[in-house]
Amino acid sequence: MKKVKKPILLTALLLLIFFVGYYREIFFLVINSVINGEPYPYNVFYIQAPDFLNQLSHSFLITLKWGLTFLFSAVLMLLTILVVQIYFSTQKYFKLVVSIYGLICIVAIVFYAVGLLFNIIESTYPITRYLIGLPQSPLLCFLVFIVVYFKEKVIE
Repeated sequence: MKKVKKPILLTALLLLIFFVGYYREIFFLVINSVINGEPYPYNVFYIQAPDFLNQLSHSFLITLKWGLTFLFSAVLMLLTILVVQIYFSTQKYFKLVVSIYGLICIVAIVFYAVGLLFNIIESTYPITRYLIGLPQSPLLCFLVFIVVYFKEKVIE
């Protein structure tokens, strides 16, 4: 890749990662305000929830949040893969990035399942929520990048 295009593309990808993370937060806060019955303008972003959200059932909104959780995690994982591949000009870290994102999601699901199984969901849900939030955050992209950079530039 040309030396001029690489920084521009990486900058665009990083801006896209922040954009996706920001809009994910807005979507979830608006959905949470509908679930919790918080009227406009009392949600954090002062965004009035679209009418169709108010017509959906509580259980459907929760299911929607789970679907969006995995969608945003997948999108941010793909963007992280692109950043790592473009910066290091190699595809050898693809499995590492997928493994990190996958491991975090699996550990979160295990904590949630243990909470349900042993009726201690009040104790495990905060951990689950924190863990499942990591793949949906731009922060994980930067942490993964630092790990790969350290492995590539310092260890090897």
